[in-house]
Amino acid sequence: MKNTVSAAVALPTAIVIALGGLLMTTPAAHAETAPVEQADGAAAPVAVDAPSVAAEPDAASDVGDATPAEPSPEEGDAGTAVEAPDAEEVPDGEVAPPVVEAPVAEAPVADGGVLTPAEVPVVEDEAAADEAAAAPGFEVTSPTAEGELAFRGGVVVTGTVPEGSSVSIVVSNGTSLRAAVTGTTFREAIAIDPAPFMVDYQVTVTASAADGSPLGSIVREVLVLGQLASDAPVITSPVDGSQVDGDVVPFGDTDTRRFVVSGTGTPGELLDIELLMLDPETGWGYGHDPVSVGADGTWSTPVWLPVGLARVSIAQQSYDEDGFATTLPSAFASIDVRVGPEPAPVVLAPSAPAPVVLAPVVAPSAVRPAAVVPRTTSSLAHTGTDEATPWAGALGLGLMLAGLGGVGVARRRARRA
Repeated sequence: MKNTVSAAVALPTAIVIALGGLLMTTPAAHAETAPVEQADGAAAPVAVDAPSVAAEPDAASDVGDATPAEPSPEEGDAGTAVEAPDAEEVPDGEVAPPVVEAPVAEAPVADGGVLTPAEVPVVEDEAAADEAAAAPGFEVTSPTAEGELAFRGGVVVTGTVPEGSSVSIVVSNGTSLRAAVTGTTFREAIAIDPAPFMVDYQVTVTASAADGSPLGSIVREVLVLGQLASDAPVITSPVDGSQVDGDVVPFGDTDTRRFVVSGTGTPGELLDIELLMLDPETGWGYGHDPVSVGADGTWSTPVWLPVGLARVSIAQQSYDEDGFATTLPSAFASIDVRVGPEPAPVVLAPSAPAPVVLAPVVAPSAVRPAAVVPRTTSSLAHTGTDEATPWAGALGLGLMLAGLGGVGVARRRARRA
């Protein structure tokens, strides 16, 4: 009996000793919760204690088998703080503290009210600032503030102004004009030269009140797209290189002829006609109202040209109801014609024969016969006269014979010697 009671008392005593040792080796992990301000009506945050790590020993286990449990990573060791859980990790049944957003400043207005941030006006560029500064009643309705994309060579400017105001318009290509104001509205069609590429233009509209005070300026952007050229027309009459007589039309001292030029083209397009005198070179031009191609694709126009060799050149281009070009001008089609009758051939009159002038005949004068001197057979020069005596010849012959004899004797003596 005594042994049974001792065993019953020893088991609880061992358990108490083990728990006391565990508490001594594991300091409290509880930290004092810092006070948190809360909004009215919000639930106060609840501090979460660290979970208990003590394990209830099995009643059937022996005291000797009871060993202290090792601390888990969640518990941490002495001196290590336990991180507070994130808002997303709040245990079930507890309320997270509310999130407080930074206050947004409100923009005051003149009447004491406020504007929300989306309603506060923002000026994006200088043009918008000028438009915002324009006087009440002054407005440009075309082109719009977003700009205009033009498929033709021109822009129509419209708007409203107070009664009696004046409006001037300036385009960035150098065009400037004063718009016609009817009552409180104005409208002006301004032509712009077409181009084969896109061109960006600025249109500035300036208004002044009836007393001359400025109402402001408004700037608009116009982007003109590149355009294609029209097809060249065809001249069917007269034929290139032909001769036309035409009707005689008096024009001062110039012999002028009138005749008709015709051909085909694109229906509705306008013709550009150029005239040029090649022979004689004379300044000339068309100078009449534009000619349009008919709905059937044909056209004809009279021209006036002086007599001579002339050149007729014609191109065509498309325009809309506002007079704006919708195509580039085409290439020119040209013909050369002889206007008036063919010039008469130039006939050269035969020239009169030159007169023959005969030299006068001069009578021959009396000719005195020359004396004839007979030639001698002697090779010596004739030094004597015809009146020499006969003995002189005999004397000369004797001297010659004596000389020859002397020569013969000298040769004989030389041989003997």
